[in-house]
Amino acid sequence: MDETRRFKLWVLVGVLFLLSGYASCVETKYLIWGKTTNAEVIDARKTVSNSGRRIVDVLEVRYTFKEEDGTVRKESFTQSLNKPAPSGGALPIEYIPGAPGKSRMQGKRNYLFVVIFAIMSGALIVLTVKIMRQAYDY
Repeated sequence: MDETRRFKLWVLVGVLFLLSGYASCVETKYLIWGKTTNAEVIDARKTVSNSGRRIVDVLEVRYTFKEEDGTVRKESFTQSLNKPAPSGGALPIEYIPGAPGKSRMQGKRNYLFVVIFAIMSGALIVLTVKIMRQAYDY
């Protein structure tokens, strides 16, 4: 493998490692400190989301809930228009106490990033060992 390809591989693995590491930390926060409660749906309305180069119609669901200490929070999430809108009433959510903006529908986990982080960690270890072996050969 030539040096340019090796460098590009290192950059790719490094970027994936950092991004998946951040997402894994978020999942770990929900796992350790996350609480569950029922939120009350305020409204659900069609809006646009600018995701990269595309503008996509999505459904924004706004809801309110009380934390265990009595703090009232109003938050929202977006979902595909293909999914049914949550109606008024109880919406089960997970949240991180004392962290505004850190809530999501219960069960909406992102374990894919944790798996990618584990794979990228292994890839970084393998690449580091290979480079160290080559360094000692010279």
